Amino acid sequence: MGHQEDVFLEGEGDAWHHRNSHKLRQPVILDILMDLRIKPTYALEFGCGLGFNIAEIVNSFHCRGLGIDPSNESITVARQAYSNIDFFVGTATNGVLSGFDLVMFGFCLYLCDREDLHRIVRNADDALHDGGYLVIQDFDPEYPHKVPYHHRDGLFSYKMDHSKLWLANPSYSLVQKRVYAEGEAVWVLKKNIAAGWPTL
Repeated sequence: MGHQEDVFLEGEGDAWHHRNSHKLRQPVILDILMDLRIKPTYALEFGCGLGFNIAEIVNSFHCRGLGIDPSNESITVARQAYSNIDFFVGTATNGVLSGFDLVMFGFCLYLCDREDLHRIVRNADDALHDGGYLVIQDFDPEYPHKVPYHHRDGLFSYKMDHSKLWLANPSYSLVQKRVYAEGEAVWVLKKNIAAGWPTL
């Protein structure tokens, strides 16, 4: 567990909730899944916040859902609002998850400790079964860099194309990248082990 993860679990996650809970959310991920005709049966979202994204998907596709977020307050609100979805306090480093055909990162990877990235990639890969889809919503910078996190001294926002962490594995391919706002995008990747490793 890295420093930033500790800070968010110990209260910064709740502070983020207070700063952002009033903002309207657009169903960007749902719209993309609809356009691509992806119909999940069991969806997981890391960084689920108040549960908006995962609820839109569960209710639209009548599938099962699980949301994970470091904010106790966000998870409490999400549980009250969406009783048909499981919600837990945690982060993307939480392992021992499996059986999902859709794994999403809801605008949270930019806050994750860099030393945890390999663990996060492994956990998402373990959670996602072959043939499933990985969705990343995050910043879309021209090159990797970090900037000070404005709301807490000593923390950083790490901006990069996080899809490359999975695309380095031939089992993952890019289905679509959609830029929906200035400097922000959604990447949809498909996991297909056989297609990534063809027999010669």
